[in-house]
Amino acid sequence: MPPSPQSADAFLQDGSDAFHASLAAQLETSMGKAMPQMEIRFQDLSIAAEVSVATKDGHELPTLYNHVKKIARGLARKKRSIRKDVLHPMSGVFKPSTTTLLLGQPGSGKSSLMKILSGRFPMHKNITVGGTVTFNGAKSEDVKAQLPQFTAYMNQRDFHYPTLSVKETLAFAHACSGGAAVPQRVLDSLQYGSPEENAQAKAVIQSLYNVLS
Repeated sequence: MPPSPQSADAFLQDGSDAFHASLAAQLETSMGKAMPQMEIRFQDLSIAAEVSVATKDGHELPTLYNHVKKIARGLARKKRSIRKDVLHPMSGVFKPSTTTLLLGQPGSGKSSLMKILSGRFPMHKNITVGGTVTFNGAKSEDVKAQLPQFTAYMNQRDFHYPTLSVKETLAFAHACSGGAAVPQRVLDSLQYGSPEENAQAKAVIQSLYNVLS
């Protein structure tokens, strides 16, 4: 059994593509099946919001009487709202092992689309979402609890604790996810190859977890 790499540089000495191909080949042999992949489909997806509209008051002298009158008028006036389309109905597919470039003018709904697909769009009573989103055929509402395991949305601004470096922030996030302890269910799934292949796959996984810690 060849030794497992003990550092990130050793894992990536032949490049990231070779690393991923080698890792996938070892794990697929030991799992007895192909690596799981994710396909995201959305059909007639739309987002709309009811937005309150303020009416312009006439220009009046800033006297106490006019100020009180303006407040009273505002309390008596019924709120008027209009429907604003954030996303017009659209359909599309994100295929596994592909990269999709999303282009659009500012305010065209790019961030809203990515947030709704990743389950991070803020839902309020004035928001209406239409259409369907599926992950490998399963509706988004059926896999809502597992969605953070499938998708990740990176905001345009990267916020992290200023007392931690980026490396320390990633290390903290990794520790919160279990750290160097390989989940037993992962080890149990590596049992369909030969004893040597299973042992090698487990050693590589453990080395990878150790490097990330």
